[in-house]
Amino acid sequence: MGGTVQKISVQDGAVIVQFDGVVERADVFTLAAPDSIAIDVSGATAGQSAFAGGSVQKIRQRQFSADTARIVLDLAEPAIVTNGNFSADGKSLRLSLRPVALTEFSGTVARGNAQIIPPAAFRADPPKRRYEVTAPIRVNVGKGLPLVSGPADDSLPLVVIDAGHGGHDPGAISPHGGQLEKDVTLAIAKSVRDEMLKSGRVRVALTRDTDKFIVLQDHFQLARKLRADLFISIHADSAENPEATGGTVYALSEVASDRGAAACSA
Repeated sequence: MGGTVQKISVQDGAVIVQFDGVVERADVFTLAAPDSIAIDVSGATAGQSAFAGGSVQKIRQRQFSADTARIVLDLAEPAIVTNGNFSADGKSLRLSLRPVALTEFSGTVARGNAQIIPPAAFRADPPKRRYEVTAPIRVNVGKGLPLVSGPADDSLPLVVIDAGHGGHDPGAISPHGGQLEKDVTLAIAKSVRDEMLKSGRVRVALTRDTDKFIVLQDHFQLARKLRADLFISIHADSAENPEATGGTVYALSEVASDRGAAACSA
């Protein structure tokens, strides 16, 4: 269940995208160099018909992934989306555009994207996952604990660094070149370990130092088995906006938000 892009047009300061069926949602974000507005429509197939005008100099569309059509509006002048909504039957998306100063446009690029969802009664089913991992869950870690690097002094703090994903679980996949999260996290984990060891003040172990799969519960159980003083888990989200930068740090709360967090803190 989904829809093909039938027509894209610019009318009275708005972009109208019409589909021949219902779609799941639309994610809208701005890009710089060149200034443009991108629309990722989940549950859609890219089409051909498009008519630019006004603030939109050119309209491009392609199949971004098996279940997502990407529409790019190349702008004749800086402009932002001030409002967006689907029609009552979910087959038409309207985005209102407003010309702005370059500084305001740049601020919109930095803030990220907006999501627009059709009415519930006229919404395509979400696409299936790109991959799925199935593995038995074990409570305890078996033999073969990770190697502890650093001074041979058990009084020094032990830091266990966990490179997320691995093996047949690639993690997030970059839309810009297809780089895998499991490779990025392993490279970061090794680099952080090497920098820590230079100080001579800590001991360090990696949950994995090769491309291998570790069952979810075993990631933190390895740290518990080693009696680690600090456990750091590294992940890398993919971003469709090439301008996206920065990092996010999460600390385990003393009050668990779900059963998984409760198991980690037990």
